[in-house]
Amino acid sequence: MLDVFLESPVPALALGAVAATVAGLIYSANKSGMALAALVGVLLLTIAAVLTELAIETPHEQVVRTLSELFAAIEADDLPAVLAMVDPAASNVRSDAQTLMPEFHIETANANLREVTLTGSPPDTAVAQLKPFVLAAHRRSGMRGGGQDDLSVTLRRVDGRWLISDYSGSEVWQRGASELRRGK
Repeated sequence: MLDVFLESPVPALALGAVAATVAGLIYSANKSGMALAALVGVLLLTIAAVLTELAIETPHEQVVRTLSELFAAIEADDLPAVLAMVDPAASNVRSDAQTLMPEFHIETANANLREVTLTGSPPDTAVAQLKPFVLAAHRRSGMRGGGQDDLSVTLRRVDGRWLISDYSGSEVWQRGASELRRGK
């Protein structure tokens, strides 16, 4: 329940607005110092709640930030940055990145995040369901193409960082990339 208040400032602002309205109505009705103190207190508590929300990054927000940084690194064709976000034990993910990224110039890479499921207490594993869009050009042939695929990305918390440990998609895009590599 506390995560609702830590994921977004909207609940704190909404509750603060309702409480400030009630305190403001009470103050306007009787103009007492106690009612004014209550109104000021509500406003200060609302500000404190919003600042707390902004200062605390929940595991969900950390996963979302990691995925955003991953797609920014992919779009920048920054293989070292991508590899820094991959779990060292995830040899298949590392291999795909090391094999495919040098072969393509990425023009656009972004994703529509649909859902993040955290497991463990505290969370140490996350599965993100997303729909990425990648527009790339094959460096050797010059062929351009885009891809959208339902993608499931598994992340593990390692030394306080969320790292990509696996992924799976609804399409086997590696086959098409392999055909480009062979010149088909």
